[in-house]
Amino acid sequence: TLARSFAPLQAFLADPTPGTSEVIVANDTPANHDLAVEWSAGEESGSFDAAVDAQGRWRGGSVTVPGEAEGVSILLRVDDHEIENQYDI
Repeated sequence: TLARSFAPLQAFLADPTPGTSEVIVANDTPANHDLAVEWSAGEESGSFDAAVDAQGRWRGGSVTVPGEAEGVSILLRVDDHEIENQYDI
């Protein structure tokens, strides 16, 4: 939804195409956050932890998108919240 796309804490792919991409976490809140990122693309999946400063960006965490994948899902867990971003490939 449109409201979800404007949430102040988001995770997205630097390059949402087949191949390897980094994850970018945007934190537009006034607080630092420790978070967990889970991703899946076709038969591939993974997870990693990250920390992002208040009003900051974190970049890292390699995601491999197979050529046959139809989509990518990124799930950001912070405290008791979950924020999901999905891409059609």
